[in-house]
Amino acid sequence: MPQSSIIVVGNEILRGFTVDTNSNWLAGRLFQCGYPVRVITTVGDVDADIVGAIHDHVARAELSRIFVCGGLGPTPDDRTYVALARALDQALVYRREVGAQMQNLMFLRNMAARRGTAGLNAGNRRMAMLPEGAALVRNGAGMAPGLAFDLGQDRYLFALPGVPHELRSVYEDIESRYLTGSHGDTVRELHYRLRASGPDADRVESVINAIRDRVRQFSPLGS
Repeated sequence: MPQSSIIVVGNEILRGFTVDTNSNWLAGRLFQCGYPVRVITTVGDVDADIVGAIHDHVARAELSRIFVCGGLGPTPDDRTYVALARALDQALVYRREVGAQMQNLMFLRNMAARRGTAGLNAGNRRMAMLPEGAALVRNGAGMAPGLAFDLGQDRYLFALPGVPHELRSVYEDIESRYLTGSHGDTVRELHYRLRASGPDADRVESVINAIRDRVRQFSPLGS
């Protein structure tokens, strides 16, 4: 079964200011469509840490889908696009189509009128400076585009925004294009309200141990 991983980027996560709901939601969706998460790594908004995490995950051949979440915004501490370019040894290039999409969105949301101009500011232009080998993934809920990188041998790396509703919007496109051909495991759960005692205790204990052995045998994660 193919496996995936998540790299979470953001000082706000490490400092406890923000709860990482993205990983929980993303892991659930990936499990359902047959790409269970093997590892989750959280790093701050530091180029070297993001690059190192990307290198570590890409080096693990069993990870066929790698998701980098967060750090795609317009502020100087949003470093994921730059770190991706460094990690994958690609130049940053200005994508005109991304700039045009941002301008269209500013008109639709009346931002151009409030600003008094439809021109892109420095933050907008930073969001349109992308690694040259990236394929664009539509962000229907915001300005920062998602990215997809073909790593070869049916392996892909994705960059998603950290804003939850934007991440989910980008993910839907990724799932339909890049996560087909697999299927999730069927999961059954047994819940015991009271632990058996007396003559039935040993029998119940043997059933529980048999179930545990069966789960270990067939689990792709070995546990």
